[in-house]
Amino acid sequence: MIIRKYSGGIPMTLLQTTLYSDSLRMDVHVNIIFPQNCARTPEDKRQSLKPPYRVLYLLHGLSSNEDGWLRFTSLERYARDLDLVIVLPTTHRGWYINNAIGYPYSNFISVELPEIIQTMLPVSTKREDTYIAGASMGGFGALKAAFTYPEKYGYVASLSGVTDLVNAFAQGPDPESPFEHQMLFDEESPAHTDNDIYYLVQQAIDNKIDLPQVYMTCGTEDSLIEQNRLFKERFGDALELSYHENPGEHGWDYWDPEIKKVLDWLPTI
Repeated sequence: MIIRKYSGGIPMTLLQTTLYSDSLRMDVHVNIIFPQNCARTPEDKRQSLKPPYRVLYLLHGLSSNEDGWLRFTSLERYARDLDLVIVLPTTHRGWYINNAIGYPYSNFISVELPEIIQTMLPVSTKREDTYIAGASMGGFGALKAAFTYPEKYGYVASLSGVTDLVNAFAQGPDPESPFEHQMLFDEESPAHTDNDIYYLVQQAIDNKIDLPQVYMTCGTEDSLIEQNRLFKERFGDALELSYHENPGEHGWDYWDPEIKKVLDWLPTI
């Protein structure tokens, strides 16, 4: 575990730790950005915000891990003035779903991990104080979590996220990862399952379930832009959706400024 303090703004602590997951039956690396003290000056210390803190679960992309957001963006600097705990887990290439032949990553992200964090740290358990976001595969994971467990999350953000896993895997196994498709789905299609974002959202709308507020952003030169546009076209009027397109490709140069915009959008100080 590494603890690091920052000068300027609210002092922050970075926890780099390893947790044991009962659902995954293995150790999992998790980074946590934690506000040490929400007082900006000694004079307003008595007025500083107290725990429980709001919490953001921030998910990585397909080829990244729990360190990606820390290595390639200014996330820690952006977060230092916020009363917000940011949790950065790793799930390898598991797509944040309960793999057909493999690990139940959906259960870990949305059920077990929040329980562990709520035990470790003084974070709020309220829906309106609990957020989830991610980029690329992590954008899909955030949307899947929020629409599978809408009672848990008040806000969800997808940065260049995959919104249609059905079409993403319609071509069958990737020649470079021939066993990945079987690990994720076995011989089944994700269509009309809880791995199908369109299905989850439509089911919730049909059943008049209160869904989280949604933030979506994607670069206009990103190969996933059409997926994001189609999602907006389909559900833009049914969801509380803040949708954004900006020049940019699929990568950290786009996600660095965009995660700052997401933090500005979320209810934080």
